Amino acid sequence: MKFLTVVLPFVAVFTCAIGVALGNAFPSVEWLKWVGLGLGILLLAGWVWSDLDNFKRMFARKGAKYGTSSGITLLAVLAIIIGTGYLSTRPNLNKQFDATSKGNNTLSEASLTFVKKLKQDKVEIEVLAFFQDDAQKDEFKSFLELYQRSGATINAKYVDPDKEPILAQSEKLTAGNTVIFKNKGREARITTFNEEKITNALSNVMKDGGKKVYFIGGHGEGETTSQEGQGFQVALQLLESQKFEVKSLQLLETGSVPNDADVVILAGSKYDIKEQEIGFLNTYVENGGALIVAIDAVKDMANVNTFLANYGLKFSNDLVIMNPNDPRAQLYGQNNGIISGFNKTHGATRDIAKRGSVDVMLPFLRTIEKVGEPAGYTVDSLAKTSEVVVRIRGVNSEQDLKNLTQDRLDKGSFDAISAVTKKVKTESGEKEARLVVIGSSFLVNNQGLMMSAAHRDLFASSMSWLSQDGDFISVPTKEQAESTLSMNTGSALIGFYGLSYIYPFLFLGASLVFWMRRRSA
Repeated sequence: MKFLTVVLPFVAVFTCAIGVALGNAFPSVEWLKWVGLGLGILLLAGWVWSDLDNFKRMFARKGAKYGTSSGITLLAVLAIIIGTGYLSTRPNLNKQFDATSKGNNTLSEASLTFVKKLKQDKVEIEVLAFFQDDAQKDEFKSFLELYQRSGATINAKYVDPDKEPILAQSEKLTAGNTVIFKNKGREARITTFNEEKITNALSNVMKDGGKKVYFIGGHGEGETTSQEGQGFQVALQLLESQKFEVKSLQLLETGSVPNDADVVILAGSKYDIKEQEIGFLNTYVENGGALIVAIDAVKDMANVNTFLANYGLKFSNDLVIMNPNDPRAQLYGQNNGIISGFNKTHGATRDIAKRGSVDVMLPFLRTIEKVGEPAGYTVDSLAKTSEVVVRIRGVNSEQDLKNLTQDRLDKGSFDAISAVTKKVKTESGEKEARLVVIGSSFLVNNQGLMMSAAHRDLFASSMSWLSQDGDFISVPTKEQAESTLSMNTGSALIGFYGLSYIYPFLFLGASLVFWMRRRSA
């Protein structure tokens, strides 16, 4: 019994320390903390029970040397257990130290400034996070914790769309890994998870009103409400989820692009635009407008090319197909071009470029040629085809695909998406005219956007860049280095308790056992 009298108080504190450390290290199983605390208290009660006679004598003989020391020991153990449990629940003690050279585990100044505003306005953000991929879920959670520890009140609920399909359908989910930010009826969705995307999503749900996007019609384009493959209903849903207001536009009826248009989309045209429309579009761009032009191959678009030539670009009269020897040609069909080389520095493509090897497949893909760089304009290549594709030159109609000869075939990497920018002065101040030119409408229509998250992300990032939101928060890219050390709350507490409690008590416990055996001998 004397052995238990000596060992039990140390075992009680040791159990408490382990439970608290594990509970904080693994918040999803926080019950470990309370189990540890409960066992510690039970062991403490067992210690008192094992030496009950001495404790009775202790309180009967006030001032006795043994009684005093036992009382102090009892109070000290109780204080340690209660204090450890209390301190483990204090958020001010959950500190994070970033030992990386570039601050990879710390929010940027831009994000911290925004978090400070959230705190001052006492804003509570609700987050509904749908994840099928555990790795992406963990990546998002690690980012979100940075905001929460910095003081932002963000309540997150994680949902597996496969287990809760009704909820996923009610939220009109178009991708398995999607996070929805909500605040007072406003929503913002992201499918790419990094600091810039999260900060801007938070910013978007704080804003009143949205920007206007116009889809040009009148040339055989699909409808924004159409569910057919060539329609744009999925694009409509994606844009509305980002608080864009989507409208249709008939240029020959309106005689101009509306003044409130933030972005205009000309996609999937079966017939060429009229000469009058060239002037309407030129006026819009030269006044700082933003425009997507996405036209499929095997269509003669002389007037569209006349318009684009003003900005240093043109659609080639060609068709990009898969090499017949490529296994994917048998799986997906040969009439598909593959885009794999994305601009790593441009705002429209840098997020998808960071993912490394990403292939975006576009049928009826045509290449884009640079025909000069007009004064004041900057022309950039955003994406190139994979080198495994084959380009057929001289294609204006389906008839041109018959009786092909070897001299019309090219192999290599060709521009498939390009961008144009120019600083312009307007009545409201300086703006930047922006164009994104895509060699296939598949990146905008239902069939393409439903094909993969990469298609949706590329479309969404292009729209974000084109809309040039004045409240857009730019977060500098942090390059990951191999030699990084990240101590989050859990690992820091494990280290703390390991050094402060667990190791010393193991050492002391072993010493006591050895001493007791020596005395028994």
